[in-house]
Amino acid sequence: MGIATSRKFKNKDGTQGEEVCFVDLTFFGRTAEVVNQYCHKGSKILAEGRLKLDTWIDKQSGQKRSKHGIVVESMQMLDSKERHA
Repeated sequence: MGIATSRKFKNKDGTQGEEVCFVDLTFFGRTAEVVNQYCHKGSKILAEGRLKLDTWIDKQSGQKRSKHGIVVESMQMLDSKERHA
């Protein structure tokens, strides 16, 4: 699963800027099964874990690449349950 975070700010010249960071979440075991079954785009979760930085050489360009990730150690679903009358 991946998430994107964004930060809006004003540049020195007064124009609006935006910075986006994409982070992959890696789940294992029963937590991965729960996420696969119950989470969908827009689901609210609280994930705790350790940061991980993957680096590799791109085969096409030969450039060094990197990607941030979180190895999730615990997760809590935050979406409220729908209540039917």
